[in-house]
Amino acid sequence: FFLRIRRPPRSTQSRSSAASDVYKRQEYMGYARSLNNLAVCYQSLGQLDKAIELHTECLELMRRIVGGNHPDFAQSINNLANCYRAAGDLERAIEMHTKCLQLRRKIFGENYPDYAKSLNNVAICYDESGEVQKAIELHTKCLELRKRVLTENHPDYAKTMNNLAVCYEHAGQITTAIQLHQQCLELRRRILGENHPDYSKSLNNLAICYESAGMFEKAVETHHKCLELMKKVVGEHHPDYATCLYNLASSYRQQG
Repeated sequence: FFLRIRRPPRSTQSRSSAASDVYKRQEYMGYARSLNNLAVCYQSLGQLDKAIELHTECLELMRRIVGGNHPDFAQSINNLANCYRAAGDLERAIEMHTKCLQLRRKIFGENYPDYAKSLNNVAICYDESGEVQKAIELHTKCLELRKRVLTENHPDYAKTMNNLAVCYEHAGQITTAIQLHQQCLELRRRILGENHPDYSKSLNNLAICYESAGMFEKAVETHHKCLELMKKVVGEHHPDYATCLYNLASSYRQQG
């Protein structure tokens, strides 16, 4: 005869099923994260079509695992949008970043760092697509939000100020751009110190603005300071040092 197998109590079965569901969900999340990481690798190698394909697959998998109102789903939208931007498809990038922005507002509200990050990303895409006034509007909103949420003594606040200054420069409002770059430079000096790459980048951006304003002596002086600092901070074999060297040469050429 066959031994009858005792059936576990219903409550035990329920707990076992729930534990199995949790395990499966963790497995799926692990696979989704691996998809995302692989997509990032392809993106860093410049294989953007493959990266977009994998980010899209990851996004759909995240939708099935966590649903369409979850922070991880919003992050997957953000990652795909960044990939579209890298590929030069700014229309799709704006569409996806806007979708992420709306979702993060729904999940977190507006007084949350991730909502500010999405504002920043949409603004950058608008600037790169030539819609500078829209970019200025969004960067201004992001700056006010980061001031309220993070305070003025946060690197992300300084970063937004830098982005806003660049937008004003693109809009031809050079005086405003110079003022903002000067504020950003001082802010980064206070927060990060002069031996930080972001301080050097602010010097570089300010010098470019001086050049745009026809203030070539001031531009050369600031580019020199940036070059010396870059040499100290990142070394002569770093791409940022080469960029500073090129910009300094350009200023000398403009100066005549």
